[in-house]
Amino acid sequence: MKMRIESYHVLCLLFGILITTGCSTKNKGEKPNILFIAIDDLRPELGCYGATQIFSPNIDKLANEGVLFERAYANIPICMPSRVSVLTGIHPLSKTFDDDVRRADISFPNLETLPEYLKNNGYYTISNGKIFHEKEDSDTKSWSEPSWRPKATPLEFIDEDSKKFQKYSSYEYFDKATQSYKKVEGYRGPFVEYPNVTDDVYVDGKILEKSIKDLEKLSKKDKPFFLAVGFNKPHLPFYAPKKYWDLYNENKIEIADNRYFPKNAPQLLEPSGELQNLYHLKSIPYNSEEFHRTAIHGYYACISYIDHLVGNLLTKLKELNLEKETIIVLWGDHGFHLGEHNMWGKHNTLKNALQTPLIIKVPNKKASKVNNEVSLVDLYPTICSLIGLKVPTHVQGKNLFSVASKEDELANAVFIKWKGEEAVKTKQYLYSEWTNKTGNIMGRMLYDHYSDPDENNNIADLDEYQSVVNELSDLLKKKKNDLY
Repeated sequence: MKMRIESYHVLCLLFGILITTGCSTKNKGEKPNILFIAIDDLRPELGCYGATQIFSPNIDKLANEGVLFERAYANIPICMPSRVSVLTGIHPLSKTFDDDVRRADISFPNLETLPEYLKNNGYYTISNGKIFHEKEDSDTKSWSEPSWRPKATPLEFIDEDSKKFQKYSSYEYFDKATQSYKKVEGYRGPFVEYPNVTDDVYVDGKILEKSIKDLEKLSKKDKPFFLAVGFNKPHLPFYAPKKYWDLYNENKIEIADNRYFPKNAPQLLEPSGELQNLYHLKSIPYNSEEFHRTAIHGYYACISYIDHLVGNLLTKLKELNLEKETIIVLWGDHGFHLGEHNMWGKHNTLKNALQTPLIIKVPNKKASKVNNEVSLVDLYPTICSLIGLKVPTHVQGKNLFSVASKEDELANAVFIKWKGEEAVKTKQYLYSEWTNKTGNIMGRMLYDHYSDPDENNNIADLDEYQSVVNELSDLLKKKKNDLY
């Protein structure tokens, strides 16, 4: 059965202008500034993506003013290699990109990273928070000044009795009760915390403060800037100030209605063990309804916390009169399961581990939505195209706007890798296959997102879908050959 080809309404005029002329804003006679906001473990659980339970007014406002990519996917569902891929432009399916990629400067020492390329072309580049997974990765060559993160040790919690800050652990705890959970050997602490503290107590609040000061400094420079701001939440553990926790009524939080393993899925499909293996569950039975509600509550609180920080950052940009000469890129590094199939976290090729928010606001350009599939490896060439720089020859991604203008869903297919799994996502289907070292296929998954958007029934072995399976498997092989 041949794939269905569907036409989409695309703002071709907007994309044509962006592709051919780049950004038309002025920055002291130079190229536009770039504010590059990375948010860790953020799936598209935002109001602008139709999530009705979430309070995310600031990111929603940005989406309403920019280009919202409704179907953006990570090319690999884990922090370290996803960020290496984004910042080098190397696709995870490439033969040079193995499963152990942790640092760009080790795996790809001779390639220019995105910030390095911008730095070499007149930009002043700054990294605050988590941009590369490891602070030292490509540090000297990528940034105009040393990359910065708040000191992680020693961290403190508030002692309600003495009203003083007490030094406690290498993790960031501010609830006194956390101390008893941390004493349990093997755990980093409880999976949720919501003390009554101010925004600047946690690491992300400190990242905001530093970034605001940098914006003030950068506004006075005579060259364009690339300011990369990497917020940690909603990455585990789900810790946020209490006022964000209080935005939600836990009893009214909707939980997944498919808390079971997908029908006919191979046992090779595995959930992440990050939450239950590394964090204390506070005596709440794992995957009980109470656990689902509490975990989702914590994730939502973290999203609202980060949304508020993003809002403060964008307000400062406007106050400094930089908004009209700055491209804003907001993205998450991969998706996150919130109890669907009783899974939490990332680390597989199901949709929830892959899909992520992506918003690009270009000054003086109309707001729009892009409904075609796009992927994070395309960010490097897109930014180059927007500011009128030639895309380096090593970059394997495509300009997001040129991809979005194509109507053939096979041409827009997104390709994913995770350890033994390789996958391809089209508008209608998500196909995954596991192969052994000799190239033999050990298992397959196929989900029809038109009839089964929640991926409850694997149809890869049904006779009527064998032509789709073969077509997508061949497409995956062709992509790998092209990258090699």
